[in-house]
This record gives sequence, structure tokens and C-alpha cells, in this order.
Amino acid sequence: MKIGVGLPMKALSRRELLGFVRRVEAGPFDSVSLGQRLTFATNDPMVALTFAAAVTERVRLLTSVLCLPYHKEGVLAQQAATLDRLSEGRFSFGLGLGGRPSDFAVAPEVWAGRGERFEQQLIAMKRCWQGLEPFEGTEPVGPPPYTPGGPEVIIGGMTPKALERAGRLADGIRSFSFATDVSEHLERYAITLASWQAAGREGRPKLIAATHFALGPDARQTYEAHVSRYYGYDSSLVATALAGDSPTSPDAILSTIERFAEAGVDELVFTATTADTMASLDRLAEVVSVR
Repeated sequence: MKIGVGLPMKALSRRELLGFVRRVEAGPFDSVSLGQRLTFATNDPMVALTFAAAVTERVRLLTSVLCLPYHKEGVLAQQAATLDRLSEGRFSFGLGLGGRPSDFAVAPEVWAGRGERFEQQLIAMKRCWQGLEPFEGTEPVGPPPYTPGGPEVIIGGMTPKALERAGRLADGIRSFSFATDVSEHLERYAITLASWQAAGREGRPKLIAATHFALGPDARQTYEAHVSRYYGYDSSLVATALAGDSPTSPDAILSTIERFAEAGVDELVFTATTADTMASLDRLAEVVSVR
């Protein structure tokens, strides 16, 4: 099983981003991820990952996830193909619907009907990457991607409809949970796998699971505070997220890695909840390196 790390959702400076991705490149990690928010002080994932591609040679670069419905598919298809070329096939295109109306308002894009638009946009982008015109009566979009047929597409989602869509149209799913119960991810994956098989596709979809972690002084308290802020609107979600073996100690993280690997998860991605981003990354590297 591969181990990845998520970039913090904040506006990292050049020096901070350079230090982070070079530390990931040095190992023992396999990928670096960054998600997208508009109404939030964080870097654009396509720009940040292009920067990361320029200063790395080994690690995979994942959007986790980019919210497709408030982008123009022809423009985004060109950006993705370019990043795939510049990284020499190390780009994994994580896409989702987006769950915050505030982001759609400033894009600006219509909130309603975004699920149907998502499917149409993805189909059009795949046509671009295959050298075909995206829409009837138009011309092909360049450049050709480094990866034949375009970069790997991973759909991030937790609802049955999103998981079923991934089975039909994507190469796998990205499943997030604070809780480290692998069965939650496997239940979602089963929906994607059933959809994949119903579509008559060969092989199997990829399963990327993602969670957060905290290590170092006051790790448990820091983690609980982060979860409470994240799910502050629903105390039952906070309780569920904090149940079980939370990844706030080396032993808990190693146990999580072992259980997820045994369950057949393809990749497990950790994102720090603490403000000391580089220190957390170093601590996680020490833990992961002994597995």
C-alpha cells in the first residue's frame, strides 16, 4: 500500500511549499495532495502542483479534490494535460462536485444541476485527451497528455450517486473519514466496484483512503479540537469521528496503516491537523519509515 500526505489548506509561501514537497520527495511517501476551496485562504491546486512537479522527480501529484462544476472543461482539460506532460505522467486528477455554495457564488457558477454537468464535463475532457473534439463542431484541444488517454481520474465522494459515477467514469475513488475504521471505506468502494462491473469494465477501480493525523505534544487535544471545528454543527459526527483508535500516536498510525493495507486499500493519505506543518511531516516520516 502506498502512503501519501496532504498539503495543508493554507496559503503556503514559495519557501514553505518548496520545503514541504522536497521533504515528501525524500521519502518515505509516495504522493502529495492538495484540495480546492475558493472562499478560503489557500493556494490553487493546479498551480501549486505544477510548482511541485518542477521541483520533484518521483512522487505522484494529486488534486484532492478539484471541484469540476465551476471550471470550464476545455480550459481545465488543457491544464490537466499540461501538468501531466510536465510531471511526465505523475499527475492524478482528483475531481468532485464541490459541497459549498459560497464557492460556486464567487466562481461564479450555478449550484443546481452540478451532478449532471460533472458527467458531461468529464466526458468532454476525456475526448480532449484522446485528441478528439470535445463538442460537436469544435476543434481538438491540446496538448496531448503524457499519459495515453489522459491522466488518471479519481472521484472524491461519499454519497452512493458519486460512488456509482466513479465506477462508470473514473479510475477510482478517494474516500475520506476522520475515523480509522476501514470498513467505512470498503462499503463505499463496494458501490464503486459494483458500478464498474455493471459497466463491463476490465480490472478494478483504485481505492484511495484519506484521513487526518496529529503527532507530537498535545496531539490528542489538538486532534479533538480540529475535529470539533470541522464538525461543529453536529455533535454526533464529532463523536463518531473521535471513536476508536484516532491517529494521534505512532502506534495508532502504524496500526491504521497495517489494517488498511491488509484490507487491500491502494493508498492511504494523511493530512496534519497541527499548525507546525513541517514538524508534523517529519514526525510522520519517522513513523512510516519503520513499518
